[in-house]
Amino acid sequence: MFDALLGPFVGIFYGGVFVPFLAAALAGLIAILAPSRLKRTRDCVMTAPLNAAVMGILTLGACVVITWLYQISLVFVIPLILLPVALVFWLVVGVALFIGWVVIADIAGRVLLARVHLYAAPVISTVVGAFALSVAWRLLAWIPCVGGLLSLASVLLAAVGLGSLVLTRGGLRGYPPARIQPII
Repeated sequence: MFDALLGPFVGIFYGGVFVPFLAAALAGLIAILAPSRLKRTRDCVMTAPLNAAVMGILTLGACVVITWLYQISLVFVIPLILLPVALVFWLVVGVALFIGWVVIADIAGRVLLARVHLYAAPVISTVVGAFALSVAWRLLAWIPCVGGLLSLASVLLAAVGLGSLVLTRGGLRGYPPARIQPII
């Protein structure tokens, strides 16, 4: 009897409160652990958003093709050997997509804080942006016919961040790369 009464409340609490706080905490952890890499990927999105978007969509397309080729290989004995590789591959892609989403959340947090004339540390702007994006996504997902479009939009935004992550080699190099001057 109590399960029927508490079920919707637990779902709303988990989806509406717990997930945004968890996303903000993980985004803050990424911002603390790799601030210079996050800055380089953010700068890449700010200077070349179209390049980052195309690279992110191409990267996701390549991941789908690799998975499709793996499914074709199910006819052979190879899948027994390659199943852990495929699982680790998609785990890495998922983590990279989340880091790309954190880059977008950092930009959103900076914009939100600038709107109210607050300029905080990069970690704070990342946490604010992640929390705001998560709450907005959860609230808009309750509107009928918007949930699917919103999921597609969030994947595309994460793909932009993924593209910037690929273009900057995981945040190790700036984008666009510095031009080498000829010696002559």
